[in-house]
Amino acid sequence: MRLSELDELSDDEVRRLGMSAVSSALGPAGLIRFLHLLGACHGDYAAEKLQQPETDMETLLADLRKLREEQLHSASGAS
Repeated sequence: MRLSELDELSDDEVRRLGMSAVSSALGPAGLIRFLHLLGACHGDYAAEKLQQPETDMETLLADLRKLREEQLHSASGAS
C-alpha cells in the first residue's frame, strides 16, 4: 500500500487491516498473544488459553461467517 493510500484510511480501517494482517500471519491465537505482548490486552494469556474450550476449525469458520453476516445485515440498515 502506498503512503498516499494509507493517508486516505481512517484509524479504524488501519486498525482492521493491521489486525487482519497479523491474524493472517499468526492465526487467531497468535493475534491474541501479539496483542497481549503489545499491552493492548490485560490478563494472563496462558491461563485464559487453558480456560477456553477447544474449537475445531469448521466451528470457528461457521462462527466467523455468522458474525460477518450479522455485521453486513446491521450495516445495511435492515432489521
